[in-house]
Amino acid sequence: MPVIQLRSLPADIARTTGTVRFTADVARIACAPPSAVVAAYGAGAVYVCVDRLVYYSHACGRGFALDYPSIAIHAVASSRHADGDAQSGSEPPHLYCQLDAPFPGTRTRGAESDDDEVPTELFFYPLDGAVLDGLFKAMSECSELNPAPDDSSASEEEDGEASDSDPAILGRIASFDPSAFITSPDHLDRLTPEGRAVLAHLESVISASSETGGHAEHGRFDDAPEDAP
Repeated sequence: MPVIQLRSLPADIARTTGTVRFTADVARIACAPPSAVVAAYGAGAVYVCVDRLVYYSHACGRGFALDYPSIAIHAVASSRHADGDAQSGSEPPHLYCQLDAPFPGTRTRGAESDDDEVPTELFFYPLDGAVLDGLFKAMSECSELNPAPDDSSASEEEDGEASDSDPAILGRIASFDPSAFITSPDHLDRLTPEGRAVLAHLESVISASSETGGHAEHGRFDDAPEDAP
C-alpha cells in the first residue's frame, strides 16, 4: 500500500537502528487536494528511511509512511504563491512531493472515475530551511534504492509463456509508431487540452532555477504550484 497511516513511531526509527538516513523537524505540512487526515497533523518530523519516507507528529501521536515508488516527484521549492489563501503571498522554502495515488481523506473536485483522480501534492515546511539540501539528497539516494517495480516483467511472469517471440508482443513492436511521441518542443501543438493543462502545472512545479549555483542539474527546483493550499 503506497500510504500507511501510523498511530505510533515505527520501532526501527525509535531505536535508531540505522535505517534512518536523514531527519528534519517540520513546522507544518500541507496537502492538495485538501486532506482531513493531513489537516489534523501538527508540527512533527520527517524521517528519510532506507525503504520509506515517514512523517510523524509527536503532538498528536499520528503520522504516515510512503514507499518511494509512490512518490512520483520530489523537489525543493524556494517559494510558492498561496493563491486564494487567507495569507496570500510567498511561502517559505519547503519540500514538495507529488504522489501517484490519492492520500487518505483527500477531497477531490469533479473526479467522476479512477481515471479522473487528481494526484496528491504534499508540502513539508521545515523549521530550518537550511536542512532542505540534505533532505532532498537523502530522498534522492533512497529513491534510487527503491525503484518502481517493472510491471511488464510482472505481467510476463503471470502469463508464464510470454517471451520476445510472443506473437502479441511482435505485433505491438511492428505497429509501433515513433511519430506518436512528442520528442521536440516543435511537436507541442499535438498535445490535447488535458495534456497542455498537465504540462503547464508541472512546469509551474518544477521550473528549474538558473540561479541556484548548479543545484538544478541535481534535480532541485524553484517554483511550486500556485494552486496549492
